[in-house]
Amino acid sequence: MQDEPAADKGILDVLKLLTEAVSTQSTITNRTWLGLLTVAAVGIFPAKNQQVPSQITLPFGLASVGTESFYPIMFLMLAVLTIAFCAAVAQQVHAQDEVQAFIESNPSCRPYNIAARKWFDILRLPSLNRVSSVPQYIRGKKSLTQVRGGEKLAVVVFRALPSIAIYIPMKLMFTLIYYGVPAVAIWNVYKKVPRVPNLPSLPYVFLPISGLVVISLATVFFMDLRIAVTKIIPHIFRGESNNPINHPQEVSPTT
Repeated sequence: MQDEPAADKGILDVLKLLTEAVSTQSTITNRTWLGLLTVAAVGIFPAKNQQVPSQITLPFGLASVGTESFYPIMFLMLAVLTIAFCAAVAQQVHAQDEVQAFIESNPSCRPYNIAARKWFDILRLPSLNRVSSVPQYIRGKKSLTQVRGGEKLAVVVFRALPSIAIYIPMKLMFTLIYYGVPAVAIWNVYKKVPRVPNLPSLPYVFLPISGLVVISLATVFFMDLRIAVTKIIPHIFRGESNNPINHPQEVSPTT
């Protein structure tokens, strides 16, 4: 195999650096969501102390605490982790946008005869919220720009439309789980924050924090759906020749 032109080599090196940055953001998002899920499970399903029912036993063999301390602390932990998760998702989108802008500025770049977008999908680390791999496999590689007449109709009817019909409910389900679990957890814990004698207005103090969490979750939730509607679904319908970069929260098709 002949070496690709020096310009393509340089572009590939830059693309590797940008992909590494996206992978870093993806790893942070994954870990934050898993940590959030763990804390949410503890908050929703607390283990009551068998000897002292009014107290809750902390995990990992730690001490027991009363509900007046457990739920306020748990609420604050969930709030901080949820906002951090939303910030990580937004940062991942920003990193993804930089890669998209770089690839669009070099549309003819094909190091080793592989499109730059394909290099990005190959090199980046997987994330938790990509569900388009199965629909893309069903869709196949044949683009609508590569076929004509009856063959084009067959691709639309037997490939493109079934793939989209599978993708939409899968994406909705995973997106609701991805962002719904933190929302349900923090609402469940907030309802159990007690009105302790020394701080009877504590639930009202936590209300603005709940508002910030809701706004953060709603922002990334609709951002995720917008990308799915405006980029992923059109890409699945058209095929690979106009392949947009996949959503940053979605796993590489090779995983």
